[in-house]
Amino acid sequence: NDGRRRIASVVAAGVFLVLVVGLVALKSLSELPKDILLAVAFAVLLYCMKHDRLPASSVRLRRVAAFFADFSYTLYLVHLPPLIFLRACLTYEEAWPTGPESWLKLALILAPVLGYAYLVSLATERQTERLRRWLERRVLPAKGAK
Repeated sequence: NDGRRRIASVVAAGVFLVLVVGLVALKSLSELPKDILLAVAFAVLLYCMKHDRLPASSVRLRRVAAFFADFSYTLYLVHLPPLIFLRACLTYEEAWPTGPESWLKLALILAPVLGYAYLVSLATERQTERLRRWLERRVLPAKGAK
């Protein structure tokens, strides 16, 4: 059954990632092996998720995924400067302590960054097809006239 295989592969990759994160937390490992272990575990998880070709079982999940996919490239391009700025504004400590306060700070940082990326995407990424049609009308006919 494809559904069971999908669940098994993602759960196995997730468990592997959790185990590796546990190993990385150990103080006895140096930084390079920790980084390599974490990178391999994350790559396995990404591989499992990328090669899962079955549609999501939930209509709501598909809608949420489509919404975020519509501005993922813009998010990739613009996220870092506002993240750094907001983190600097909201916290002064070197590292965040684990706890609910840190999760709240993270949410206070991520929400406006996602909103900002979405708004930028409305003016850029969302206009790709319109720009393509405009270029086809303006540029391609001129090439054919030569």
